[in-house]
Amino acid sequence: NNFVDNNSIKFNGSYGIYGFSNNNLEVGNNIIDSNASYGIYCSNQSSNFNIYDNIITNNSNYGIYSYNSNGDITGNLIANNSSYGINFNNVNGSGNNVINNTIDGHSTYGLQWDSDSPSSYTLNAINNSITNSSTGIYCGNGDNYNTIAYNNSWNNSNGNYEGSLPD
Repeated sequence: NNFVDNNSIKFNGSYGIYGFSNNNLEVGNNIIDSNASYGIYCSNQSSNFNIYDNIITNNSNYGIYSYNSNGDITGNLIANNSSYGINFNNVNGSGNNVINNTIDGHSTYGLQWDSDSPSSYTLNAINNSITNSSTGIYCGNGDNYNTIAYNNSWNNSNGNYEGSLPD
């Protein structure tokens, strides 16, 4: 495992934290603020990451961006990042839990989901507060394979829940 723990990560010219093909990355108890692109970016099959108990704010693009990767995001404050709070794109592994996060103030989506295999690589979004974004939770695919439960998504200007959601 690789650990990034108890740091203040601010004002970088691109990413706050970049995990490239990094398995079992642990990112916890950090302040990740005002970076020029993403707060945290996991890409190229970074599998089983665990992002927990961070303050991720004011980054110029996304708070957390997962591309072609998978993992858990729990207990974070994710606020006022320019475009997305959390964006899972082209997910290629199981075990994707977004639990107990506060996500606020994004111009596009608070939480966006798109899986490489909608019936195999699924999302469990449980007990999150998602507010003041354009759209609260958007699922590009997955329907009833995903679990979207006990979330408090409100005051999002274009809708609180959109896309391919469970019944």
